[in-house]
Amino acid sequence: MRFLTDIQTKLSVAKMLRDLGHEVLLAADQGLHGQGDGTVVECGHALGCVVITHDELHGQDGVDVARQIHTHGGKVICVHGGPDQEPEQSVGRILFHWHEWYPRLSKWDGLVEIGDLRQRTKWYSHSMIHMRMRESDKPAFEKYLKKKVDDRHKPLARRTKKIPHQQREWDIDSGSEAS
Repeated sequence: MRFLTDIQTKLSVAKMLRDLGHEVLLAADQGLHGQGDGTVVECGHALGCVVITHDELHGQDGVDVARQIHTHGGKVICVHGGPDQEPEQSVGRILFHWHEWYPRLSKWDGLVEIGDLRQRTKWYSHSMIHMRMRESDKPAFEKYLKKKVDDRHKPLARRTKKIPHQQREWDIDSGSEAS
């Protein structure tokens, strides 16, 4: 299988996969240093590679990746645990779950999330990638909604400046209103 690792993935992960017989390209070697994850997925798709990332793909990066996979295609493996985990642990997760993600990514575009060894992988096809964004951004969105609800239930602030009530007095002589 052909892989493209993103900038955050350690070089030792690429070396271990190469030692196992896989072709591994580095994002830095492809001129992708400083580019967003959506651009890395676009390049990986053009090169026929599965992108390996250790990013959580939240926020704008997640939106860019989802948009790229949904509209133009691409294959991504998102290895949980962050880029600072030991390379053996990262490669171990990829290889341990091989039987779950390989049949899908060898045929279709999409995103696979690989977590702990006890957990099954999560698969998001190119047509269902938007569901992943809803799940991944749900905690941040729930915090936003809670703030909105709390703000709605706060009592309104009272006016501090009183507006004097103007009483109308009728001028008997002129029959007009005096102010």
